[in-house]
Amino acid sequence: AEFSDAEQAFEAGVYHLRHLVHAWKPVLSKDVLNRSICYLADIMFTLYLDQLAKASNISENATHFVNNLFRQASMDIIGFLDGDHSASRVWDRFTAIGIFMEMSLSDIQVALSEGVFLSVTGQELTRLVKATFDDSPKRRHLLALLSS
Repeated sequence: AEFSDAEQAFEAGVYHLRHLVHAWKPVLSKDVLNRSICYLADIMFTLYLDQLAKASNISENATHFVNNLFRQASMDIIGFLDGDHSASRVWDRFTAIGIFMEMSLSDIQVALSEGVFLSVTGQELTRLVKATFDDSPKRRHLLALLSS
């Protein structure tokens, strides 16, 4: 119940994207259809990312919810795009932040060195770490890495 509005909005967005794909597929070229759906998906993704950016405290339940929602969004929408999300300007950031939500501080540090968060700014990661994890020596170390 805590996240039902966000989930319903997501489901509505996917529902409308699905119907647009079915309506537009016969009349648009594959490239134009892909760019159009990616553009609309980017708007939906940005609405969720903006809400996360404003959050000052993200509970453990919220991290699981966001991870599941972002993973489901990625799977649903990539299906509409026949696997090609190259026209999306937000896809990599959206999926990286979704993955972040299921990571420990140690996982995040490893992911940083592996380039998982190349599409996410240091400032954005700093805000997410502060909102998601309680103060600890490990968190302070990660924040120091992000600020350097």
